[in-house]
Amino acid sequence: MAKVIFSTDTGMIFNEDFVYGTDTFGFLIDGATGLFPEKITPGNTDAQFFAHELGKKLIENSSPSLKDKLFQSVHELSFYFPQEKKDFFPSATLAAYEIKNDTLEIFYLGDSPILVYTTNGVEIFSDKQLAKNEQKAIFELNKNLALGDSLTQATEKLKPLLKKNRQTKNTSAGYWIMDPTSHWKEHLNSKTFPLEQVKGLILASDGFYRLMDLFQKIPVKSALEELNTYGKIIQALDELRALENAPQSESQFPRLKKSDDASVLVALLNFGGTNEKNE
Repeated sequence: MAKVIFSTDTGMIFNEDFVYGTDTFGFLIDGATGLFPEKITPGNTDAQFFAHELGKKLIENSSPSLKDKLFQSVHELSFYFPQEKKDFFPSATLAAYEIKNDTLEIFYLGDSPILVYTTNGVEIFSDKQLAKNEQKAIFELNKNLALGDSLTQATEKLKPLLKKNRQTKNTSAGYWIMDPTSHWKEHLNSKTFPLEQVKGLILASDGFYRLMDLFQKIPVKSALEELNTYGKIIQALDELRALENAPQSESQFPRLKKSDDASVLVALLNFGGTNEKNE
């Protein structure tokens, strides 16, 4: 039996993350806005609408496999997004798992990392191209700051680069990510593990993963133990916000957003207890 704990915390005006998990499947979706300001859907933002409605459909869908649930749910949502406005479409990362019989299968697309802890150690699965794009942007941000720009000025100068990166979405020259089209489906990454070899796994949005890579407050090797209760996850989220809001935080730890929505799911496998209440 698995012990599954998950939580999400709003870092922007509207939370565009969605996280959910059970003994048999779980997922984390991190929405991203389109290139243009026009809003297509009835949601607070198109990214929030896409991520939240997709999450709800995945929970409610009775298809026999998680991949079937995903493809069917995205197809149902596609009717909210006219093809003539495809340049306005939001996108979303996916980190997910499914347990069937004696096998764990993970699925991922985008830069929401999945950490899988096995008897051989820990493996991290995430899109490397998106990480490279972000590092290039942060490099340019640092150059602008070194020239004397304020953070606001430095960030404004990045907009052409960020737009250029976003325009490579779902192309062979760029990166693959979920959106209301079908272009990404053949590029959904997956990997299977013998269940008996897996101790647990962590799904994290990039906003939460800052605690591990940017701020280096939670070592990857020990994260499964440091986040193995709901109370510890809440403490970690509180620490994240304190680090983001500390004086000079943005100059000491350069990033593209001061705060971001932060979500995490921890699944401890072969656990004999019961699931904790999640929020």
